[in-house]
Amino acid sequence: MLIGREPELKRIEQILTAVRGGRAAALIVTGEPGVGKTALLDACAARADGFCTLRTRGVETEAELPFAALVELLEPLADRIERLAEAQASALRGALALARPTDGEAAVAAATLALLALAAEEDPVLVLVDDAHWLDAASGLAIAFAARRLHEAGIGVVFTNRAEDTPRFSLEGIDAIPLLPLEEHAATELVVRSAPSLDEATTARVVAAAAGNPLALLELPSLVSGSRNAPILEEPLPSGEAARHLFGRRLDALEPDARLALVVAAAERSRDLAVLVRALGSLGLEPDVVEAAERVNLARITDNGLEFRHPLVRSLVYGEADPAARRRAHAALAEALTGDPRAADERAWHRALGAVAPDAAIADDLACSAEHQPPGAAAAALARAAWLTPDRPLRARRLLAAADAANRAGEFEASASLAEAAAADTSDVLERATAERLIALSEIERDRLRDALERLARAADEVVEIDPVLAARILVEAIEPCSATSQMERGARLGRRARRLARGADAVTRLHIESRYADSVRWAGRAGEATELALAAAEEAAGSGDEGLDSLESRLLLAEAFFSGDDLDRARPIAERVVDEARRLGALSRLRLALATLVSVELVAGRALPLLAAAQEELDLAQGLGRGWAWAEALGHLAWGESLRGLEEECRRHVEERFKLQALRYPDPIIHPSLALFELALGRPEEAARALEHTVRVRSERGLFDAAEGSPMLPMLCEAYARSGRHEDAAAALERFEASMLDERPLALALVARCRGLLDDDAGFAEAFERALAQHERDPRKFERARTLLLYGERLRREKRRMEARARLNEALAIFEELGTTAWSRRALAELAATGERARRRKDATRADLTPQELVVARLVAQGHTNREVATQLFLTTNTIETHLRHVFQKLGVRSRTELASKFTDFRDSTAAPAA
Repeated sequence: MLIGREPELKRIEQILTAVRGGRAAALIVTGEPGVGKTALLDACAARADGFCTLRTRGVETEAELPFAALVELLEPLADRIERLAEAQASALRGALALARPTDGEAAVAAATLALLALAAEEDPVLVLVDDAHWLDAASGLAIAFAARRLHEAGIGVVFTNRAEDTPRFSLEGIDAIPLLPLEEHAATELVVRSAPSLDEATTARVVAAAAGNPLALLELPSLVSGSRNAPILEEPLPSGEAARHLFGRRLDALEPDARLALVVAAAERSRDLAVLVRALGSLGLEPDVVEAAERVNLARITDNGLEFRHPLVRSLVYGEADPAARRRAHAALAEALTGDPRAADERAWHRALGAVAPDAAIADDLACSAEHQPPGAAAAALARAAWLTPDRPLRARRLLAAADAANRAGEFEASASLAEAAAADTSDVLERATAERLIALSEIERDRLRDALERLARAADEVVEIDPVLAARILVEAIEPCSATSQMERGARLGRRARRLARGADAVTRLHIESRYADSVRWAGRAGEATELALAAAEEAAGSGDEGLDSLESRLLLAEAFFSGDDLDRARPIAERVVDEARRLGALSRLRLALATLVSVELVAGRALPLLAAAQEELDLAQGLGRGWAWAEALGHLAWGESLRGLEEECRRHVEERFKLQALRYPDPIIHPSLALFELALGRPEEAARALEHTVRVRSERGLFDAAEGSPMLPMLCEAYARSGRHEDAAAALERFEASMLDERPLALALVARCRGLLDDDAGFAEAFERALAQHERDPRKFERARTLLLYGERLRREKRRMEARARLNEALAIFEELGTTAWSRRALAELAATGERARRRKDATRADLTPQELVVARLVAQGHTNREVATQLFLTTNTIETHLRHVFQKLGVRSRTELASKFTDFRDSTAAPAA
């Protein structure tokens, strides 16, 4: 029975009730060491009758071993792995050491979700994760991803985490509650129940010394033995020293052999009693040596190995041991694991930690194990291998590899430190330049942009004569810092130089460098030139026949280049194929990037429904992966779709969420312009102007050219001012926009002419609007053409030219309805009504009533996929798909998948074939 934890137990009961009802729930319990987090998990497990309960715990000595915690968690479900889709089964076989690892952390995360959902089809599932702050990053990512994506699956996940510690993975987006120290009355009750022989005065002193910490309340009575003068009760225990106070005396009293045995147990990762016994034997110790630790309640022997009284005891035992004892323990464990192929990585680590001096063989083993590990674990293994490498050039190369892996894992401080060590350890010019590049990339991520820019420029200069292609790659990485520090022309110069240096490179490298050069030109304000450069680069790469373009990354780069070149018809099918393939492989990070590219294509095309579907899936992935910057980007993409579709509440909410996320990184974040566009659709130009004024000011301070954007801010602001009657302000905004145009891009010319049509006098407005429409013919953005037609029709109506107005407004309405931009269709209908025409809205598929999540599901089902296939592709549970599909059928009024498919024949220009 837990004392004083009624509110927390009530929350646990709510989670269990939800899971029994087929719903999902996730919770993080935070608190100081010893406050009772594990006891709360035990209470949760005790109440989970009829559940499939899965448990795992982070262990300090296992934090560098990838998937260590996941192996323990999913072992009871291992016999069901073969029932998963092959890509998911393969990912889990590798993670659980059932086969050679072939996939990354994200693929394992998707497979973990699928396996938990499969188990939930038979019984409700409860996942309990203790000490999340010590979980290895790969396990943490997998479990947290599942926790965020469960929805309606009959699965509950409860984490515990120390309040003062940050896990190696993100728990963002999961509800958290603090577990606070016990109130005095509850603390007193706990002491009285656990140590009824204590007198009242000593009980009071224990309560005061424990400061509400349940572990201290349970342990202190056995230490004081009724002595009122015990020094340990003189003042409240400092939380950081609680383990030493509570368990240190008992540990100190053990014989050396017993202490060494505990060190072996603390370092042992497999939790296999046989491994522990073999390791003790190699040290000449009998298994019964640990009985002394049992007698003083520091540990106990179970069928699963030696179990410590509390995680703090394990940490204390290992931390207090002298280095020689730790090395002996690891060496003994390595010997105990000899001959077990599934423990090869673990044995390599034990050998490395048991080494006294550099050892080439041990270093080679550890470096070999890093080859198939996730980036974070690979970085740690390679760094340790480098320390053990006696050969100096090889040591430097391993440090560089470790720095690169740390960078890919997002551990930027560690990456910079490792790269600095590599630079100091090598005389090779190329390796030094590579180290400088990695340090610079870390500086970019830590917002040290000017330092990064200069470092990259120096590194490129050092290698330009030796390896011009490497110099080119380094130079294009300096383009973005140039943009971020308002050095646009310098970025363009660096891009031109990189372009010259890369002439002899392979097709993929040339595409990458040409695309980044086009970006630099665009950011310098020459959008038309950038468009031509990007299109030429894409066409050259597409016609090269280079096999390197077969990878997902290269195909995505090709899609982005066609998009930047305004060739949406070639960009869209490439991006869609990358999305389909990344879904099939469970390549979540690449899938998110492909969806972001597809969103950009659909935004420029103005196709609201496909935009919403892709943006919602992108947001779900960003949230599932716990990546804040990607989360903010996806929120903005979704807000665009909601703005076009007329979903006011959702658009405002997502713009606000994005603003808050950006405020964590930028002192003056930008209000997303989708909100201003929506205000214009609603006929509220004053509100649109207020939002845009802030955005334009911040963009101007950052040196961003407005003419480079697909939906330029200054023309929107000009429109908002003009429709608010602020003609002088509108003229000033138009003048600023024209000044930013360094070339004659059709869209920019169309927008200038449109603004002229809003501002010109009665004699000139029609000519201006006609010039705008002529330029729109040269640009793929149908939505912007329709907006020009709408504004033209409004102006004609105000000039009493109703018949001409109706023609323009009907043309605008047809485009808006074709694109599914409901907010603007309503606006066009209102204007038509003002001309006296009783317009009947064309029959639109009632897809307008679907949520973005339902759109995603409906699209895939319409392609012929089964519910389970859709669940696999969207990394959701089958229950969630069934719920969404039920709502889709109800809203669309269809009764079969065939009828549903007929509603989505125009949804995508190129529909992927159904899965076999």
